[in-house]
Amino acid sequence: GDSLAYDVAGAHNAGLSVAWLQDGGRPEPYEPDHMLESIGELKPLLVDE
Repeated sequence: GDSLAYDVAGAHNAGLSVAWLQDGGRPEPYEPDHMLESIGELKPLLVDE
């Protein structure tokens, strides 16, 4: 999306889990469910093994 804070809030309002790829910033004032250091950390969140 084009507004990180609102995208995180929108996902939460829709009942979705939010994963945030850290790039030095945070989607203040909203807190993501998962903080990722690399995109490789996303797969385990998407795949139920």
